[in-house]
Amino acid sequence: MKCFRKSNRGENHGSYKHGKYVGKAPSLHPYGPQWDAIRESIKKRDNHACQWPECNSHKKLTVHHIIKVQDFDTLEEANDESNLITLCLYHHQAIHYNWLDSTWLDMA
Repeated sequence: MKCFRKSNRGENHGSYKHGKYVGKAPSLHPYGPQWDAIRESIKKRDNHACQWPECNSHKKLTVHHIIKVQDFDTLEEANDESNLITLCLYHHQAIHYNWLDSTWLDMA
């Protein structure tokens, strides 16, 4: 895992400020121009809590694509609410780095 200096975390990170994508026009966001609204609606649906079994953290929340974006023909399909889940940063990274078994997501 990459090590980041403390100055590049949180509000000091070059791409995010207060949980919002900044630095480029919203239409250039890799998940589409509506991503901020979609992300917030998924967090609200999931009661602003990590959905990993027995976690329920309310801190450092992210929204995860259960099936990879590149496996879809359109962003609209990839960003469908049935393909999105709220996870804390730890569990989101654990999935992407294969630290934990996430096959239960396929059954969700």
